[in-house]
Amino acid sequence: MNFLDNNLRIIFKNNPLLKSAFKQNITPLSNLRIIDTPSGNPTGILEGLYIHSRYDPEREAVKIIKRNTTLKISSGVIFGFGLGYMTGAFLQQYPRTPLLVVEPDISFFLKALSSRDMSHFLGSGNVIFILGSSPAEFSSFIPDNFPVSEVQIYKLRSVFLKNEKYYMETEKVIKDFIRRKEINNQTLQRFGKLWVKNLVKNIRLFLRFPGVSVLSRIFNNIPAVIVAAGPSLDMFIDLLPEISKRTLLIAVDTAVRPLLQRGIKPDFIIIVDPQYWNTKYLERITFSNSFFIAEPATHPRVFELLSGKGFFAGSLFPLGRYFESIFGEKGTLGAGGSVTTTAWDFARLLGCSPIYIAGMDLGFPFKKTHCKGTSLENIWYYTSGRTLPVETNSFLAIYSAAPFYTYSFNHKRIISDQRMMIYQKWFENQFIQHRETKTYILTGNGLKLDNTSVMQPDKLIELSCIREHIDSLLSKIDKNHFDLKRKETTKGRLHKSMADLIDDFKEIENLAGLGITKTKKLQSSLRSCKDYTKIIEELDEIDKTILSLKSRNIAGFLLQKTIRDIGSNVNAEDDTEILNNSLKLYRELKESVHYHIELLRIDTI
Repeated sequence: MNFLDNNLRIIFKNNPLLKSAFKQNITPLSNLRIIDTPSGNPTGILEGLYIHSRYDPEREAVKIIKRNTTLKISSGVIFGFGLGYMTGAFLQQYPRTPLLVVEPDISFFLKALSSRDMSHFLGSGNVIFILGSSPAEFSSFIPDNFPVSEVQIYKLRSVFLKNEKYYMETEKVIKDFIRRKEINNQTLQRFGKLWVKNLVKNIRLFLRFPGVSVLSRIFNNIPAVIVAAGPSLDMFIDLLPEISKRTLLIAVDTAVRPLLQRGIKPDFIIIVDPQYWNTKYLERITFSNSFFIAEPATHPRVFELLSGKGFFAGSLFPLGRYFESIFGEKGTLGAGGSVTTTAWDFARLLGCSPIYIAGMDLGFPFKKTHCKGTSLENIWYYTSGRTLPVETNSFLAIYSAAPFYTYSFNHKRIISDQRMMIYQKWFENQFIQHRETKTYILTGNGLKLDNTSVMQPDKLIELSCIREHIDSLLSKIDKNHFDLKRKETTKGRLHKSMADLIDDFKEIENLAGLGITKTKKLQSSLRSCKDYTKIIEELDEIDKTILSLKSRNIAGFLLQKTIRDIGSNVNAEDDTEILNNSLKLYRELKESVHYHIELLRIDTI
């Protein structure tokens, strides 16, 4: 029997993207010997060392998985495929738990697949193979929905030690991914309802204004400076009037006031924050001809303050994507958790090159939080009191998110925190994925980033003056994209799309209510030992109907914490726990659709 062909056929069926990994020239592995064991299962010898037990490799793998697994597990990662015994043992023990298998050596993997029939576990839809990728590329292969609440990492010691540096770097990437997901989950828990509320209030503007996609490559090969409001901006802000004659100027919202105070007009202003307090940065400011670039869940007050014109990025959330599916997509921008990440991806979309980033410190150089002239101090004064003085706000801003000392580009100690590390990793990954977009950091006082370098700000003064050309392109943008009267035809379609969505939500609300009733009935039947087959069939039908509705993802957006909590214990076998989870899910689903219905009703009145 040809084990290799059969095993590959099964792998490709569930992992079709893996085919590209096998198209490269692969040198056959000659130093791996496959030998039989007394158990009847083969083992391997690589460079004189056994990969698995020489007696019973399958039994050994089961022991390793059991020994290294805690009571709760949301997902697993195996370093080193070997001959697949650990993968098989994991999927046998936890058949419903997602698993990543990391193997850097494709030739080793092919030889392993030729050693035995692995169809009994390779056919699992819960296993993802990551083969031959570098640690830097690894995070791009991890699915966004990979559960990270309780990740178990297993190491096949015999091969782990031969590629220890690779696996250690990969483990670091995984832990960074987990940290980023945890922060994103906390952010969703904190702002989920606010994002939905803001999006509904902004929906008419969102559909009326053009999307960022129309700006693609308009500033091709034109240098751009992104201005953030970190402390280091104070060191060279006086150079920006001259720099702005030579570059496109993109400012994050917190940096706008310091710029305008010095007569520096940003060409684009990036705004993404959903909170009311962030709008304070834009109060009592004349925006002249700056264009805003906004995320549609930005706080609505921003658009009352802005007198200029602007563009919307595509929505990051299911509700916004629903409206985009009807009225047309806006174009996506990267979301790394910080407004500066969005600004960088916007500059890349424009085709700008190189990109220079000013005032992005990702830490607190000089033990300061922002440059001079932002509204942050005013906000602190406004919210201060006897028990919360301004100094406390400043202290909390620096020390509230697990701060630690690290190093700047200048090799000096700098305070940073866990949030900043998320942004650091996002930028480092993007710099690798988009090598064609050269990016430089202006001044070296901020957190050290890999895959980029420092450019001294005065070097930009040596660039050619191209302000006249930039202004002509901005004029064309104004002329071509802001005949907003033609957008008024969307009003009737918007009202209908909202009404259709409300009807869909009402159906889910009724089904969730019925699910609650049936689940309680099932609990009662279990306690009294009555037949419950019909109830289970009815619940299955309810779930199928909910999953068939177009609004299911929108309704489920606010349930992510509950879904994660349930997902972290997918192997629960206790009937009481399973039914309690179902009951909680139906109740929160009903609450979520009710919240959406009320918001949409108010907006359609």
